[in-house]
Amino acid sequence: HPLEEIVVPEIRPDDLDDLGPVALGIIDPQDMWEQLTESGLQAAAIQAYQAAITFVDHLVGQVLNSVADSNGGDDTAIVIWSDHGYHLGEKLHLRKFTLWERSTRVPLLLKVPGTTEPGSTFEEPVSLLDLAPTVRDICGAEAHIEQDGVSLFELLDTPSRAAERPPITVWGEHLSVRTATHRLIRYGNGEMELYDSIADPDEFTNLIGTPEAAGLVSELERHLPAQ
Repeated sequence: HPLEEIVVPEIRPDDLDDLGPVALGIIDPQDMWEQLTESGLQAAAIQAYQAAITFVDHLVGQVLNSVADSNGGDDTAIVIWSDHGYHLGEKLHLRKFTLWERSTRVPLLLKVPGTTEPGSTFEEPVSLLDLAPTVRDICGAEAHIEQDGVSLFELLDTPSRAAERPPITVWGEHLSVRTATHRLIRYGNGEMELYDSIADPDEFTNLIGTPEAAGLVSELERHLPAQ
């Protein structure tokens, strides 16, 4: 990743103006992004992060190739996911621990012989809670305890079911729900943020307080647990 080709995330000076005090208190308490910006090292930090991701991609490729070349390659299922995401300057933040898109979205890939097609995608957001039931189905096993998720194979057959149970992210007393079109965040003190994930994928504009927000908040908030 040549340094001169690194793309630094778009930063808007007013990006934090529509956030409440709880959200503002979450943002980069160690001022890491500000230090990188002042030192001129933000591109180098992003370069290092991308280099690490490229290395992981390379190792995943080695695993996939080794499985494909093995005697059981045609009968081996592979599920890949990761720890949660990382801000590289979005929202003037350089770390994890937020309820925005950059921190809550993770890679999730499945290779299941006879079921998935190489390169195919599923557009509806799903939850990592669905991993255990999915692996259970792949292995033909039974669940010995009640599980909150559902098998992704059920959702592949009926994508509309995914829209009925959008993924929830919980961090302490703070909650977020993400549908295919919107994200609602509700902090422990009642503060809220609402984003249009299609028109505003960088979540620059908090829609709370706008005419379009009221109905959407009611619709999305019903998915959040009471506590």
